[in-house]
Amino acid sequence: MVYLTSTLKTAATKRAKNADPNLGRCLIENCSSTGAIRVARVYDRDFHPNNLDSMEWGWNMVRGTLDLDTRRNIFCLGESMYEMYKHRNWALLPSEEDVLGFFSDPKGITMCVRENFPAPQRGPFRYKFLPLGNMHDIYITRQSTSDDGSNTVDIYEFPFEDFPVITSHVDPRYVILHLGETLFGGVEDSVRMALLKKYPYLRNVWSLSKSWTATVPMFAFRDRTYIPRPHNSNNLATPVQSNSEDEDACTPFRRNTPLPPKPMPWFSSSSETSLNDESDDHGYWDDDPPKNSDDMDTAMCSGPRSGFSTSSTGQWMVDRIFDWARGCWAPTPPPEVKPPLRRSTRIRKKPKRFLSNFHPNNIDSMEWGWNMVRGTLDLNTRRNIFC
Repeated sequence: MVYLTSTLKTAATKRAKNADPNLGRCLIENCSSTGAIRVARVYDRDFHPNNLDSMEWGWNMVRGTLDLDTRRNIFCLGESMYEMYKHRNWALLPSEEDVLGFFSDPKGITMCVRENFPAPQRGPFRYKFLPLGNMHDIYITRQSTSDDGSNTVDIYEFPFEDFPVITSHVDPRYVILHLGETLFGGVEDSVRMALLKKYPYLRNVWSLSKSWTATVPMFAFRDRTYIPRPHNSNNLATPVQSNSEDEDACTPFRRNTPLPPKPMPWFSSSSETSLNDESDDHGYWDDDPPKNSDDMDTAMCSGPRSGFSTSSTGQWMVDRIFDWARGCWAPTPPPEVKPPLRRSTRIRKKPKRFLSNFHPNNIDSMEWGWNMVRGTLDLNTRRNIFC
């Protein structure tokens, strides 16, 4: 089960509400923004926490600049609709035109690759409410304003065929990712087959979702449009990130999660090839050779650890690095032995008690007035809980 639990920043929420054509009202029920409204992500990183690299590669972005807290990925929902969205009971269905816009041919056969990936559109976009399961006994109320200015409430029942088209600022890319992961990962087979028969272009949604979350090819880490040359050659895996504050008008270019290190090929410990000879395979750019090996020998041998013999070639070999790394291991501390607990130090526990937010100090009074033993009142009783 996927839970959208990570907290959104105030600036991200403000940007989303400013871009929302519904002015912060519930996207589905259109209830007032002064009610119980939850701000949430359309596509949360809990689906694929390590696939942000793939999304940046597929969307023709620089590695490390994707921020899921962009206004294009944030929308407003009422509490009930949020809970059902969180448990994958419904999703947004983009229009067929928006889905086929990520294909290079009008029939939706060849997907756009990084080089010809379309730039993000400004919107707004139109979506359809798509029930996915466990909504047979649920009806949806939607507020609207009639032509004479009076407020009306319409009621829609399952399967919500007459539900109006939804207009939103959220980007179809995030809607496609959420729908693809939900439809082909958390929906019953009978429901999935019925939806595929009714909306054949859902197969294109699945293809795009799989392509955008696929493993990044190794040659991508040599593509300078994906990983530009950094200003500091000693940190090749971390791009320059923005230091924007929460009051910025645009979304900062940064990761919601720490940027993983750049993958490096494995090498054999018995190899006699120096690191300088294989610098290109270990992430060095063609124009950025590593520092002189003699300088590395001088720096390492002048450190606090001694007894490390240098090679006559003056270069750091693979075997020498492994030997030096083994010498850096810290000794394992002995396990801590706790003294036995004496009977005189044991304390008798009191009955568990839950305090109320209304009167945290008046539990004693309630027990006295209700003819109860002091310390036995538990506010988490079934007599005090309702739905």
